[in-house]
Amino acid sequence: MGTNNVNRVLAACVVAALFGGACADRDKAFVLEAGSTGDAELPMEAMRVDALEKAYDGDPATRWSTEGPQAPWYYLCIRFPKPRAVAALVLDASSSPHDWPRAFVVEAGRGGGKLREVFRAGSEATRKGVTTIRFPKPVTADLFVITLTKGNDFYYWSVHELTVEYAD
Repeated sequence: MGTNNVNRVLAACVVAALFGGACADRDKAFVLEAGSTGDAELPMEAMRVDALEKAYDGDPATRWSTEGPQAPWYYLCIRFPKPRAVAALVLDASSSPHDWPRAFVVEAGRGGGKLREVFRAGSEATRKGVTTIRFPKPVTADLFVITLTKGNDFYYWSVHELTVEYAD
């Protein structure tokens, strides 16, 4: 994974975002990042890093999105403070039903080690704007990277709500 143009924002745990309370389980806290691994210089405004928290704020009316059409090197990265067993990742863009990833790969890793591909899909992973990344068996990692492998000349990439389904 390239690291050009990476900005970070501390994310509240998904449970807290969904129920509006303080995050009691700090192990379910994560850092959400967005960026580009492409050779072309991408202005960070295009990745809307200032709006990343809208991808998990519990309000489907708000969203994180790119500021332009999808490109095949854009990525979202979910980083946990320690390895977690994850059964699925759900990217809900149903309020912007055309803004789902057309094709993508998910890589996972532990402790700064080499990333390994754990999932690859195209449009078959998305129904009515909701992209479900259900791993065949839970993946234990502290880093999950979702990278677009196909662009779209018109539609943005949006996430109204990111949900992590834990296996542990």
